[in-house]
Amino acid sequence: MSDDTSGSSQSDPRKLAEDDARHQAGREKEWQQAEAEKRVYAEKDARHKHSMEKERRVAESIKRDHAEKDARRKAADENARQQVEEESRKHATADAVTEATARLSVGSTSASCVSEERHVGDSANAF
Repeated sequence: MSDDTSGSSQSDPRKLAEDDARHQAGREKEWQQAEAEKRVYAEKDARHKHSMEKERRVAESIKRDHAEKDARRKAADENARQQVEEESRKHATADAVTEATARLSVGSTSASCVSEERHVGDSANAF
């Protein structure tokens, strides 16, 4: 009898259709779970990529800010250096003019002293 019942359940079209439907539902459920897992991983990956892109943009912004500050500092340093050089040239020129003026004054004072000595000497000879 047991052979008869197992043979009849395997050949029962309703029973076979129910088993097939259960297996199909199981495969469908597994597929849906796999698709849901794929979506979860895709969302995690997208969030990670977005986060990394945001960090990259922030790092570039910081790098750009540092470069701009460095360029401004270098320009200010160069400007200050040029001002110091210009002031140094002005002082050197002023010193040279003062020295030349002093030499000319000393030279004309000496010349006038020599001229006066000649006049005094000429006057002494006159007597």
